[in-house]
This record gives sequence, structure tokens and C-alpha cells, in this order.
Amino acid sequence: CLKYGVGGDTIAGKISVFRIMRVAKLLRTLRIIRVVRAFRELRIVLSSILRSMRALIWTLCLLFVLLYFMSILVLVELSSHETAFDGSGEVVERRKKYFPSLGRTLLTVYQSTTGGLLWEDALSCLAGAIPHMNALWVLYIGLVVFAIMNTVTGIFVDQAMKTAHDDQRDVAMEEFEKREIRLAALKATMKDFLVMGKNYLNRTAMFKIIHDRRASELMLKCDIDPRDLFSFFDLICGDGKRIWWRDVDAFLNASFRLKGFARSMDIAALSYTHKTRRIQLKG
Repeated sequence: CLKYGVGGDTIAGKISVFRIMRVAKLLRTLRIIRVVRAFRELRIVLSSILRSMRALIWTLCLLFVLLYFMSILVLVELSSHETAFDGSGEVVERRKKYFPSLGRTLLTVYQSTTGGLLWEDALSCLAGAIPHMNALWVLYIGLVVFAIMNTVTGIFVDQAMKTAHDDQRDVAMEEFEKREIRLAALKATMKDFLVMGKNYLNRTAMFKIIHDRRASELMLKCDIDPRDLFSFFDLICGDGKRIWWRDVDAFLNASFRLKGFARSMDIAALSYTHKTRRIQLKG
């Protein structure tokens, strides 16, 4: 009997370990949702639902209060009508089916609110016994549908917009961290090509860098075409055809802007640099 007990060396213990390992693998698989760009919409949906849970719970509490109030009102009105459940007609039978007790009345009102039951069918059972129920029922349905439901929808839309913004910011931060790591690796690779005894990179060294396998892989991971990097080097280095090691960081950071459209900030910086250089040349 001890053989089949719960413990580290028993069958049950080994099964528990296997279950923990499977859960760990599942959690590792779910981590892909946070990393891969293709799951961005799924991340936004899940985050929006989780962030809206508190507002959803309070909305359900408010909805339950309205349901309870409406159910009590219906039962009080029906109980005050002596012949509400007397007879054997179709309307009376449906009244007995939909409003026999508080629990069933709550379910009927909830179904009428959420579309599980046509609220016209429920109202037709009450209109004969409660003359003013038409106005109360229409008022209740209008309040729930146009006020509460639209409020819940607005909350979810607002949370989805906030989540999308936060997700975009988180992805940008992750990309920035990866870029910094790749930038440091690329800089370390470029250091091996410094001119012998000098502290700069010339055109020959840059040509060797763009044809180096490791450096080319890092450039492609950074979405930089090595040929564009070489052309950019020729463009900014002028007649000297060299770049000092202290300026490599600025050179690499500028290289990340080679892809995509120029932003207004880039244009403003270029205009400012151009004006500064003109003033220096005139002076």
C-alpha cells in the first residue's frame, strides 16, 4: 500500500512532477504571446479583458441590483392581482412558466435583458395583469441597453486603446534594449578593424567590416543594409574618409535612421546643423 502512496519516489509523486513540468512548458509557450509581434492583437484583447475586470464586476453588481428590483416589483404586482395565476389560458400558462418564483423571475428578466428571451413575450404575460407594466418594462429595457451596455462597451474600448498604447510602448522599449545590445556587439566587432596604431576607421577598414560575416549579421538584425552603411560613411566623412573611434557611437545611432521616412525632428536637426555650419564658415 505504501508503494502507491503520495511521495517523491512513488507513482503519484512522479505523476505530480510530470504535471508540474507540463505546466512549466505551457507557461513558457504562453510567453511567446508577449514576445512575438504576430500575437499583438491577442495580447491587447487579453490585457483589455484583465484590466476591465474590476469595472465589469461593478457593472454586473449594478445590473444584478436592477434585475432584483425589477423582479421584486413584478412579483409584488402579480401577488396583488388575485386572478393573476388563475385559469388555464395560454397567457396564464406562460405567466406561471416565467414568473412562478423569485429565482425564475430573475432568470426571465435576465434573459429578456441579454437576448435569451424576447422581452415582448415576457411583457405580453404581464400586460394583462399589470396595466402600467408596459411603461416600466420599456423604461427598464431602455436603461439597461442604452445606458449600462453602452457604458460597458465604452469601458472596454477605452481599455483597449490604453492597452494598445502601452503594448506599443513596451514593444518599443524591448526593441530599444535589443538594439542597444546589438549596437554594443557591432561596436565590439568594429573595434577589431581599427587602423593599426591609430584610433580611427578608414574606408578600407569600413569595407572589411561590411564584408565581415558577424558584422553583416548584426547589421541585418538591426535592419541596416551594409551597403547603405558604407554609402553613409562616404557621405559624412568627406575628404578625410575616416571616422574617429569616439564618434562611432553617433555614427551607429545615425545609421539606425537610414530606414523609413524622415521624421520632422530629423529634418529640424538637419536644418539646425546646416545653419550652424554656415555660421561657422562665415565666421
